[in-house]
Amino acid sequence: MVRLDCLIHLRYKVHTPSTLVLNIEPAISPHQTVVREQIDIRGETGMCDGLIHQDGTRLLRIPAMGSVEIESRFVVDIQHATHDPRTLAEMPVHALPLSTLPYLAPSRYCESDALMPAALRAFGQQPPGYRRIVAIARWVREQIAFDPDASGPHAAGPQASAVDTLASRRGGSRDMAHLMIALCRALNVPARLVSSIDSGSGRAAATGRPAEDFHAHVEVFLSGRWYLFDPTGIAATTGHVRLGTGRDATETASATVFGSATCVARRVQARALEDLSSDIRLPRPTDLPISTSRAIPTTAPAIAA
Repeated sequence: MVRLDCLIHLRYKVHTPSTLVLNIEPAISPHQTVVREQIDIRGETGMCDGLIHQDGTRLLRIPAMGSVEIESRFVVDIQHATHDPRTLAEMPVHALPLSTLPYLAPSRYCESDALMPAALRAFGQQPPGYRRIVAIARWVREQIAFDPDASGPHAAGPQASAVDTLASRRGGSRDMAHLMIALCRALNVPARLVSSIDSGSGRAAATGRPAEDFHAHVEVFLSGRWYLFDPTGIAATTGHVRLGTGRDATETASATVFGSATCVARRVQARALEDLSSDIRLPRPTDLPISTSRAIPTTAPAIAA
């Protein structure tokens, strides 16, 4: 088990009466337990409320004006399921659980239909299964130069789609995740985006930035379960807290503003705690398949790896 102590602090200057919808609380899932949490909201706000989606994503809605500060503190325990990669297989569409079908379709940032020729050229001749998904993640890592300023709150221009990222050959973790998702969907493999806080394993060395930050992972559905992948290669899949789950960044944004507001300060922290007497261990890189989602029962056979 991994335990992470996290902080998200945001400060906004709200120019006109607006509503902030934030995804800054840990998701609720069978493999992620909230040990304790606290939300502090200061400033000119109306009545705040929240929502928990069926997938465990939590949204906080804040009517606001003027200066507003939001601080989310929490400690979570994460249980990782690890399986033998030789047992994991892609599943034919007729055998997939109905809940996974939305993650086969093109979406705003993941134009799998446009990328189908590229996916078939690069991976169409490879045997389907876990190894092919690993090859897709590796290909994205080799083709796209990781640039933490390419997406997210410090991006200079419009947010890029998977097609844009492939054309520019640069992207942040979100952009690289979108490209991997689109390639998987083009091969009829369900894939989705997971927004998270990364505990920093490998990030500081790769970017020269503070280790902890928001990060995007990919989840791919294999043999009845969602498995995590990081196409950037800088974050240990055992060292992240799940915040949101969705088809792409339109459904997993940390903040969506309805109105006019500017984020003037942002701080993210995630500290891994260790207690070997309670079997709480530090995050570690691994080549084994990692899942933090529940298994979904299936009845039809999968495609052999």
